[in-house]
Amino acid sequence: MPGLHLDGRGIALGQRGVFLFPSMDRLVAFLRAYGEQSPWDELAPEAVLHQVQTRLRSQELVLSVDADSTYRMDRLAQVARLVGGFVFTGSSRHFVRYRDRSAPLGYDVSRVIDDDSPYVLYEATFEQAYALAGEIH
Repeated sequence: MPGLHLDGRGIALGQRGVFLFPSMDRLVAFLRAYGEQSPWDELAPEAVLHQVQTRLRSQELVLSVDADSTYRMDRLAQVARLVGGFVFTGSSRHFVRYRDRSAPLGYDVSRVIDDDSPYVLYEATFEQAYALAGEIH
């Protein structure tokens, strides 16, 4: 997928890490758990939180951060998955599932969806385009 590169360990990584949470309580659980193990200074400066909407008008939350390293993404991914979030990496608008035990070097996609939505997420079980419903400050 365009926008992915391999880090020094051969792991696929984009410029951004994107975390999808189906509800506000899952996002709050993530922020609480992450804050217990790492300082907020590490996450807060570049984090962007959007409320997003599918074509069927279901609302979800996307937290986007700089993907500085796979070490950082691994820590974030572990916490996000623990609370029921989905983890992606990529650049621009297209984001592919971030690595896990099934694919320790990461994922790729065979085709990119032709969609101009701000977030297009590729998971093992779904491909979904999301429109912005609002930015949360």
